Amino acid sequence: KGTFDICAGTLACRADHVLSGVNPIGLKGGTLDAGTHENAFGTLTVTSDSAIALDDGALLTFADSSAAEWSGKLAITGPWDRLEAGHVRFGTSAGALTAEQLRSIRYNGKCRAHLDENGWLTAEPTGVMLIFR
Repeated sequence: KGTFDICAGTLACRADHVLSGVNPIGLKGGTLDAGTHENAFGTLTVTSDSAIALDDGALLTFADSSAAEWSGKLAITGPWDRLEAGHVRFGTSAGALTAEQLRSIRYNGKCRAHLDENGWLTAEPTGVMLIFR
């Protein structure tokens, strides 16, 4: 019990349900590698620039982390062009991360993050540009 801190290096989840599902995760400069597995955790704190690596089939679920300390940037990498629902979830609502926390997340170095109404992390919706002549 208690927070599981990743300060450097990589925690590779090479099986489903590696931790209890309630342990908070603290990213302090390391990488959480989900592999192709399903794992649930308590809240996520990001206190130094850190990363989450996803592969096909990965599912990471975190508790609502909107009140968690988040002073670093979070890089999420994966094999898809765009991050879509079904891979990373925070809580069960769009309020499970703050706007500031979402601004610090990038997917594959470019896409900003967005939480849908069920807490799924997705690529930020892009706008539409209209050109009138």
